Amino acid sequence: MRVSTVHIVAAAANAPIVGAAFVDRSVQVWDWNSGRRLAAFDTVCESGGRRFALSGDGNICVAASWKKGKCDGVASYACLRGEKRWHRLDIRRVQGLRFSATSETIWCWIENHPVQRLDANSGETLETLRGVQDVFESAYSEHRLEVCAPGFVIRGSKSFRIPRLSHFLLDAAFSRNGVCLTEAGGPVRCIDCSSGDRRWLFQPASGAHVVAVSYRPTDRSFYAVRRDAHGGPTVLMRLDEESGDSAEVCFLDSAVTSFAADAIITGAGDVISLAAGALLRRLALPERDYPDPPPPVTEPLLLFAARIGTEKTVRNLVESGSDVNVVADDGSTPLHAAVVKGRLEVVRVLLELGADPNLRNASGDTAAQAADRSGHREIAEILRSHSRN
Repeated sequence: MRVSTVHIVAAAANAPIVGAAFVDRSVQVWDWNSGRRLAAFDTVCESGGRRFALSGDGNICVAASWKKGKCDGVASYACLRGEKRWHRLDIRRVQGLRFSATSETIWCWIENHPVQRLDANSGETLETLRGVQDVFESAYSEHRLEVCAPGFVIRGSKSFRIPRLSHFLLDAAFSRNGVCLTEAGGPVRCIDCSSGDRRWLFQPASGAHVVAVSYRPTDRSFYAVRRDAHGGPTVLMRLDEESGDSAEVCFLDSAVTSFAADAIITGAGDVISLAAGALLRRLALPERDYPDPPPPVTEPLLLFAARIGTEKTVRNLVESGSDVNVVADDGSTPLHAAVVKGRLEVVRVLLELGADPNLRNASGDTAAQAADRSGHREIAEILRSHSRN
């Protein structure tokens, strides 16, 4: 079986340009309209989170990793030449990057630290928003959504506080006067930006998460990617902007996706029309050979949080009753999920909460052995210090 090695796909908002980030930290840039590869180069991009983004015109990309240093940190590149424009070696624990609506600045989401706004041309920190974890900006108005620990704040001529319905936000997208929010293990809802009132709420089936949302003004609809944690298909959905009425558009061959203006691009290289759900073309992205198809994996919410959530989210889930040693279909525990992503602080929290480092996954690896395989030696040493002799 051949499987894509892409871990992040990022499409430009205003041009038919898409970037694919691979597990070896290399990046390929494609014109998804023509199917032509434009460039390929190495970056600091590390798997996990959303550490890769493209400017609106597709000319610039920015990448990040968990660590700081000469091969890590945050760096910007010219997409068509692969030349490094600037490199911030001092920034660490980056979980996500997002260009502003004008592409003049970059929002840098840093775990357990306030979000930073970086100058897109120089990388200089222009602003640090205390108490704010992430920021989404509207392309249609002056509104923006600030993600805070207690909840969300819509900023505009008036500000509105929106309560959380789950432990963490997965994605958000603005329409002309609304914002669509999707939360892990929770519903999707649309909030009116002029009043702060909820327009509608859509509840996915049990075990499903809507992991990404986007707005298409042409048909006044939100589009969403629904992922089934129990091994079911990944689905592209359409949600009416005013009513929230939902319809399935098509199945997707990958949960790694990025929305463009009129299409969605998957990690397998499929370019799919939003309007019709039809395959427009396939980009020849590299794949890797596996001897057998991997079995469907049931992923409990705590494993999902251990991979991409905050330490506070992990702690809240366990304190709310989640089994700290819950096992997925592939034998992975929350510790296995955290170590593969190199999440040292999450590993420490799980151990503090009673996670058993001696449990083995379906491959027979303890969490320490999984850390060794992933190259995270410090984590492996900590795990072994908590293991039985």
